[in-house]
Formats: sequence, structure tokens, C-alpha cells
Amino acid sequence: MSIIGMFGLNQIVSELKETNPGEVLKNLNELFHKSFEQKEGSEIFDGMDIAFCNYNPITRELRYAGANIYLNIVRKSSSHSASNIILNQNEAYTLYQVKCERQSIGYMIEKVNFTTHSIQLEKDDAIYLYSDGYTDQFGGPNGKKFRLTEFRNILCSIANLPMSKQKDLLLDIYSEWKGNNIQVDDVTVMGIRIT
Repeated sequence: MSIIGMFGLNQIVSELKETNPGEVLKNLNELFHKSFEQKEGSEIFDGMDIAFCNYNPITRELRYAGANIYLNIVRKSSSHSASNIILNQNEAYTLYQVKCERQSIGYMIEKVNFTTHSIQLEKDDAIYLYSDGYTDQFGGPNGKKFRLTEFRNILCSIANLPMSKQKDLLLDIYSEWKGNNIQVDDVTVMGIRIT
């Protein structure tokens, strides 16, 4: 899946010159289906979760589309709203979520329209994209999954720290939670500070 995805993204962006995030994901989804249709009797029983963004550093405009990967923006609570969906808030920071399509690339439905969201970012915003591997990890004192709500609380509570420190803290929290349990999935967390 990953190799087809990397090849497809390269073809769509470099050769077809498509940069609209929603169109990129739509084309990638169709490419997955065409690739598997050519093999007689093959069906896709798995999909690829992905987010595609492009960013203009001059205007601070971010364009985003997601296939089962939400965009999360952590912003100072005193600033303007980044989205109408507030998922978490403390005194200093608010975590906003921008919706994704609840459809993986290549999974079942061939014709899917992926929405391109345009978000006006502000200086010191932090954006986060992450796979479900962190929150699906079993561990802790009762061997349960790490909760998504707790993960969002952590993002709000560490938002003021440099990204390198956030990385260290997220790794430490994950390792402590996981303990001796096996890792159940890939774990990807990407955070970017807007300057």
C-alpha cells in the first residue's frame, strides 16, 4: 500500500501538477482502485489513511484534505477560532479539529470526493497530524487503550513547549503507557509550529 501511495503521490503532484489537496486524494484513491482492478480477482480489504496539505508561509494559509486523518490545530485560547469544532480547551490553549473524510484511500468506494479545507493559521499555532497507533496502544495499569481525549489533553498542555521537547514528552508518555505490551500499530505524530 505504501509503495503504491508514494508512487501515486509523486505521479499526481509531479507529473499531473495537481496540488489541490482534495483532488490529490481523489486521484490517489482512483489510482489505487485502477491498480488493483488490473489484477483479476483482486480486491482491496485494507486502505491507506493519509492527510495532504500545502502551506503558503507568506499568507499563512493551509489547505488540507484527509482520508481518516484529522487536522488538529492548537491555538492560544485568546485568539480567533480556527474551526467550529473545539475538542479540547484549557486556560491557555484550544484544540480545534478540521474534519476529514471517514474513508481510507483505496478502501471499497472508488469514487470519493475529498473536501479541501482552507484554514487561516496564526503565528505560534501548532498543527498536529497523527495516526491512530498512539491512541490504539494497549497499556497502562489496566491494559486498556490510550484514550483519544487524554491525547488531546496532552497536546493542549504541551503546546507552549518547543517541538523538540514535545517530541520527547510524547515518546516518554507513549513508552510508559505501553510498558511491556507489544506495539499494536504504526505510531506517527507530526507537529509543526507556525512562525
